[in-house]
Amino acid sequence: AFEPIACAPRMTAAGPVAGPCRFPDTLDVVLGARGAPFALVSNFGLFLPRAEGGFEFICEESFGARIPDRISAGGSGQILVPGSNGLWIDPAATGCGFARSLSDRFVWDVAPDPTTPGRVWALVGERARELQVSEDGGQTFSVRATFADGLRLVHLRVAPSDARTLYVSGYADDAPFVVAFSTDGGASFEVIRPAGGFTERNRWVEFLGVAPDDPQTLYMAQAGSQGNGDEIWRSNDRGRTAKRLLTLIGTEGKWGFAFGPSPGTVYVAGRALFFQPDVI
Repeated sequence: AFEPIACAPRMTAAGPVAGPCRFPDTLDVVLGARGAPFALVSNFGLFLPRAEGGFEFICEESFGARIPDRISAGGSGQILVPGSNGLWIDPAATGCGFARSLSDRFVWDVAPDPTTPGRVWALVGERARELQVSEDGGQTFSVRATFADGLRLVHLRVAPSDARTLYVSGYADDAPFVVAFSTDGGASFEVIRPAGGFTERNRWVEFLGVAPDDPQTLYMAQAGSQGNGDEIWRSNDRGRTAKRLLTLIGTEGKWGFAFGPSPGTVYVAGRALFFQPDVI
């Protein structure tokens, strides 16, 4: 399950020669319980902390050759990696024990329940998306809700302060940004299209997250208009309306977003780091 380097060997008359190596870029940091570092996400694998110190590299072939841009740390300590051929799960987070659930289904996103260990939500489906839930850490799933075929939903979030509040987001043919939310644990959903008042189809909108202290407050990013940096927006009404909070300087792009340790504090990262205490 381990591949210390990612080089493509080729055969020559003198024997195998290592081809061009791909050096890892860090795409994300996944935090576990109490904010402890859980994994570093690279462009072609994971770095997991070792008990004796340092990190060990886990190549992407260990979980279906999926570039792990949306991995999660489950409430029971497992690694969850959604992909186009299922959900890959390593129960002990060792990197060696990946098994596949939801086999041969396209799993767009996954979200562990913040209050119930073993409960995992998944956004599944090639055309009509399904919200599925597992009560056994992702081993088995059942369908909780099915969305209209025209909704291209790609992100799933559980409100940290209210686990019965769920959000899924994406786009549709007539709306560049769509939000569907449930306040009853996925039994019913209200769909907002277009969400946040976003109507410009040539500017992507990304759902960043739900405020840790308020299940109605959402954060989004929108691609900058021509010659301007990307923008950070906030909605206080579950995505019905939104207010622009920050425009990154120059033509800066949004590379990262994270909530801070106190309510109202977020971090936005581009090539520079923007810190906005208490006002965002």
